[in-house]
Amino acid sequence: MDVRSRKLKVTFFYLILLGFLVAVTSLFVHYILFEHMSADYTPAQGILRLLPGYEEERVRGVRVAVLRSDQTADFVADSAADDISPDQALENYYALSDFWAGYFRERRIDAELIADDDLLDRLHLYNLLVLPVAHCMSVEQIEAVKGFLAQRRGVIFTHLTGNRDAEGTERDWSLTEDITGGSPSFVRAGEEAETLNIFSETPIAPGLAPGFALKVQPYDALVSLALREPRVRPAAAWNSDLIYVREGPGGRIGAAYGDYMGGRFVWLGFSAQSVKPVSEMWDALYGILTNASDWASLRPVAGKASWPESRSAATFAVYVGENMTEAEKLSRLFAGQGIKPALFLDHQNIEVNRVALEQLLGDVEFAVNLDIKPESVKTEPESEVSKVFKEAGAQIDDLFGVDLSGFNLPAAPEENLEKWMQLGSDYIWLDSVSGFAPTIIRPGRQPLLGRKLDPLVLIPQGGYHDYQQLESKFHGEPDMLLEGLEGSLDSVSRLGGLYSVSLTADPFGAERYRDIITEWLRNVRQNDMWVASPSEIARWWRHYGNVRLDIRENRDRLTLMVSNEGRNPVPGIRVFIYPGRLPDELDIRAERIRVPIPSYQIDAVNARIILEIENLKRRENRTYYLNY
Repeated sequence: MDVRSRKLKVTFFYLILLGFLVAVTSLFVHYILFEHMSADYTPAQGILRLLPGYEEERVRGVRVAVLRSDQTADFVADSAADDISPDQALENYYALSDFWAGYFRERRIDAELIADDDLLDRLHLYNLLVLPVAHCMSVEQIEAVKGFLAQRRGVIFTHLTGNRDAEGTERDWSLTEDITGGSPSFVRAGEEAETLNIFSETPIAPGLAPGFALKVQPYDALVSLALREPRVRPAAAWNSDLIYVREGPGGRIGAAYGDYMGGRFVWLGFSAQSVKPVSEMWDALYGILTNASDWASLRPVAGKASWPESRSAATFAVYVGENMTEAEKLSRLFAGQGIKPALFLDHQNIEVNRVALEQLLGDVEFAVNLDIKPESVKTEPESEVSKVFKEAGAQIDDLFGVDLSGFNLPAAPEENLEKWMQLGSDYIWLDSVSGFAPTIIRPGRQPLLGRKLDPLVLIPQGGYHDYQQLESKFHGEPDMLLEGLEGSLDSVSRLGGLYSVSLTADPFGAERYRDIITEWLRNVRQNDMWVASPSEIARWWRHYGNVRLDIRENRDRLTLMVSNEGRNPVPGIRVFIYPGRLPDELDIRAERIRVPIPSYQIDAVNARIILEIENLKRRENRTYYLNY
């Protein structure tokens, strides 16, 4: 009995030891993988942060000076509006420099608040300078900032900079004009939030959806910039609507970047205090500031191409209503231009229109018009909504052997998202929601049994308008209607976003509009857009959302980590890298053997490297070394 007891104890000991070793090994592997894919942050650091006196390792190579301008503060206090005290105005102004310093410290980047006089004799200690709304600067201080740029260093400046002398007297020129070569002006003063739309494929855009609408409130009379020199590139535009975008964004730029005397700069036409107090807006702001500070300080920035074949994309929908004849004619107009729209069917008319729908197979994809009110979106989509979708899907499958691609809603769903996902569509078409990019919604939890839920893609309708809105705006005049359609097309194309428009069959059946629609769709085709059906857009957007990038730079090597976090393979994706120094050529190696080496292109015009990465398997991680 004693022998058996001892054997059990020994066995129990070895089982505990084995379990311990397995746990330690698992944690070690997790630690290595996490460190490899998370920009040097490890789980161990999360634990160490809790210990008193712990200081994290700082990001190497970046030393930031943030100007805390007493000269500007005095001017702000003296010119405070009647509804605010000088002390409060002073506090608000100093909060800007405190925000920037705190932002860099959160990123573990050395940042120091400097005074106005420090511009003259201490800038050599830093390689990135931030000037938050620094209105008041002497000529000597302005020349010091230019000299700083001439040493191949970076500057981020906001609003109007150097437009007044050290005592606050207004000049007829500014440092903003000198550096950007542009002409600044105030957008407007008011209470409504302004919209700053972010251009895709710029160094400040990675991590943001194309055309992202940053909401800011014009407390400080927002500034726009008319650009005049090719070395300065637009990064965002104020309120890109169809009226002035036809003339180009040059006079409505709200953010820009470029080179000056060998250094890099990023200009923002607003202050951090102006950003609307919504978590989504502040997340976007932090992304913009991170990209801007990395690029300006010669650290590499990496981003993904939003679309597979072009800088922008387009997709369309046709609503049948009760006029199948006109819907068929309209669908033929799309087919004539090689465009495949979604045909939104009323479920009760599917059987009645069987013959006509059969003729359209291959030219359209079928979706269902749920025809529910906005207030119904927040309710459980079981009962009638689920019933309509499932019955329509069964009918389409029985009659034509194809699946329903999606359904429409009047507004974006905010609740019961898993219920909407369980309907099994590729996308939801948002009737009354405008925007420049789809939104991807991931399930909060996966079912224990049954089919795994795929992310749901929400496609906003319209860069701007559908036909009825345009007809109302332009009084049904054909020439003005075409100009309006092409104006919205141009604006989406400039932003690099998604042009998604729904057309109703009935009014478009009018003979006088047929030539206009044909010319409009031809222009879409000739506008260097990726034109795809809504389900193709949804499939691509899942790929786009599942790919993660991380970039590091060490001397003559860039290390790019690419991860497909999705459950489906990604056929290919284009990656842009904005390095600190643009090489003449690259030698690309993969960390593991048998990993395909991407083709590359050196884009000297935009100072970036373009990589074509193909065939990312599900859950695959790749590391590439780009040697100069």
